[in-house]
Amino acid sequence: MEIPQETYEEVLRKYERRIENIARLYYLEGADREDVIQEGMIGGFKAIRDFKPNGGSSFPTFLTLCVHRNIQTAVKQGGREKHQPLNQANSLEQPDQFIILRNLSLEETIEGTKINPQNLITIKNSYLEFLDKLSPFEYHCYILRVKGDEYSEIAESLDCKIKSVDNALDRAQRKQSIS
Repeated sequence: MEIPQETYEEVLRKYERRIENIARLYYLEGADREDVIQEGMIGGFKAIRDFKPNGGSSFPTFLTLCVHRNIQTAVKQGGREKHQPLNQANSLEQPDQFIILRNLSLEETIEGTKINPQNLITIKNSYLEFLDKLSPFEYHCYILRVKGDEYSEIAESLDCKIKSVDNALDRAQRKQSIS
């Protein structure tokens, strides 16, 4: 039986927040947050298409599983060696993740400072090495905090206690001072 397009849209709208929260748990190299959410939405679409009411699980549970699996597949595919040149490239026009707080492109940052571009890349690589030292939970807390989320918002997004967020950010800060 063919499911009408309106049904897909209505169900995805109903579970949009859940899908966004799941997507926040993942990092897709070479993509932004919206791309990860889109992968989650595709997983939601597949859940609607494939759900069997007598299959033994509720629809929200099945949707959650499908969203996680679709995003995980995208993350695995994005991390393949054939994508490395694209994933490691620096755009001169787009705001760089390293300088996201200033919301400037790499080109604007270089023009606005007396920093040698090679030094800027060295600083950026040091920052990326610091990020690699973080656990997945510490990383998600740190990135959400850098983007401006409050501790309570981070705790809600990651479905944990505020104290867990505080502890993770404290550990991240200690790891940053070691770097």
